[in-house]
Amino acid sequence: MKYLKLEIMITEKKVTPKSIIENSAFDQGWYEDAKWRQENKKWLDLSFTIALRILTELKTKSISQIKLAEMVGCTPQYINKVLKGTENLQLETIVKIENALQTSLIQVVGANTCISPAKKQRKLSHLV
Repeated sequence: MKYLKLEIMITEKKVTPKSIIENSAFDQGWYEDAKWRQENKKWLDLSFTIALRILTELKTKSISQIKLAEMVGCTPQYINKVLKGTENLQLETIVKIENALQTSLIQVVGANTCISPAKKQRKLSHLV
């Protein structure tokens, strides 16, 4: 039986988590992914919540992802991305899905309040 001789070199270098990551021989993509997820946590959480609402509506109404894609006017692949909960959705897309499913996915405080153009102008001039 042959044995491998392993030599360990002792250094005076200080080991930190950052130095371990920087000197790692492994792919560092996981670190960048984790960092990105942490930086984008708020909208990712909202996207995930919207995806769950859509999935609930699809199941309740017995609508397939393919049918929803047709109703919204996009590809089934895009609907699949949306349902993974990691898609940065545009308001236009959310409204199209809401209309297709005849439900509300998000609510904006004060959005249902009718404001006359004159009142809007006064409010805007206050801000400027």
